[in-house]
Amino acid sequence: MLGFRCLLHAMCSMVPDPNAPYNITGTVDLVQAVTSLNYPLGLLEVRVQLEGFPSDDRVIDHGMHVHVYGDISTGCSSAGGHFNPLKSVHGARTSPVRHVGDFGNIREDGQGRVNTMFKDKMASLVGDYSIMGRTLIVHESMDDLGLGGNEESLKTGNSGTRVACCVIAYAPATNWQGIQNLSIL
Repeated sequence: MLGFRCLLHAMCSMVPDPNAPYNITGTVDLVQAVTSLNYPLGLLEVRVQLEGFPSDDRVIDHGMHVHVYGDISTGCSSAGGHFNPLKSVHGARTSPVRHVGDFGNIREDGQGRVNTMFKDKMASLVGDYSIMGRTLIVHESMDDLGLGGNEESLKTGNSGTRVACCVIAYAPATNWQGIQNLSIL
């Protein structure tokens, strides 16, 4: 018996890395259906609302990954590498082989903002692949999704400098009020 179903909510408040040339801020909200015994029942749903990206450069896609440690005490660099409990190579969010923390790219609009939602089938808010208490990092460059043909691509996706980060923590359900088309509701 799995117990009853409930929704678990999390969020993180993005802050710019102290060494980054941009002032990226905003929130990332996460929600997942789980059982009372902490088994994930469905996909992790993620909503990203960020601003402060430069609108005068040619970069519109930015790698976003969950990193091992929930430590941003010295900026984003103290979060360690990608969360990779399976010891896999880097890949896309939809790749059959990837790090648990590989969330692919987020795309900014022409005004330096990101407002997007996506689902992930591997990362979770509970269990062995839980990202709770870990750091979510936005990178300066586009993630090549492990297809760059070099060693760094298979490790980081050649995503470049860490420009903003936040620690994922439990949150109230009110962050999701008024959101339509959630597959878990």
